Amino acid sequence: MPAYPSPDESFARLHRAGWSLGETGSAGRWWVAGSNGENQIRATGASQAEAWHRAVEQAEALGMLGRSPAVQAGPPPLWAGPVQPSRPPALPAPPPGRRLSPRTNRGVAVALVLIGALLVAGILADPAAAWVAFGFAALFVVILAGLALEANRPRK
Repeated sequence: MPAYPSPDESFARLHRAGWSLGETGSAGRWWVAGSNGENQIRATGASQAEAWHRAVEQAEALGMLGRSPAVQAGPPPLWAGPVQPSRPPALPAPPPGRRLSPRTNRGVAVALVLIGALLVAGILADPAAAWVAFGFAALFVVILAGLALEANRPRK
């Protein structure tokens, strides 16, 4: 595995060059995203250090990183104040897709069982009444689906 600079070093370089940054990670992948007002970078890596290093490489490729660390050797100017890179908050999780809640899924399952029971009972008792039972059950499912879609509609 290649050796990458620490995430703090990479973040400090990007932050000094005026980038606003964030990161998020999961079990096997890290994402870094940033913007400097006119450009955006998005980098991924198998490790946190790799993702930050790739973000630095992207900024360098855009010519928006400033001077390289070799040129910046020496203490920072006194007017710059102490250099203490702060960790940005993690990027928010991507919004979930339109999925029905487990409660709604249970409601749909109950509705389907009721439809089946009503149809079987209707066919056994009176075949003509089965259509009435089916109509009421179908109406119930349509109302339930409408309520579920309304509950899962994104709010403005």
